[in-house]
Amino acid sequence: MLYNTITGYSLIDISVNLYKPFESIKFKLSIGRYKLKQLQADWDIYGEKSFEFKVVENLKPNEPSTEKEKMDDLKELLKIYIDSQSEILKLYK
Repeated sequence: MLYNTITGYSLIDISVNLYKPFESIKFKLSIGRYKLKQLQADWDIYGEKSFEFKVVENLKPNEPSTEKEKMDDLKELLKIYIDSQSEILKLYK
C-alpha cells in the first residue's frame, strides 16, 4: 500500500515480490511518469515525505502452487480486502 498521509488516499496492489514494486513505483513517481494522474499530481505537490509505503499483509502461498495460482489467490484477496474496507478506503484510480 502507498498511503498519502495528507489526503488519505491509497494505492493498493499485489505482488509476489515484497519490495521491488515499491521501488518501481517510487522511481516512476520521482521522474513524473506514473500512470495514475491524481497520484502523480499529489506526489508532485506533497512530496515523498507525505507518503508511506506499507505492507498490508504478507501471505505464505499454499504449497505447491504455480505462479499463476499464487497471483490468482492474491488478486482474490485484494478484492476481498478492498470490499471489506470500501466505506473507509479512498483509492487512487
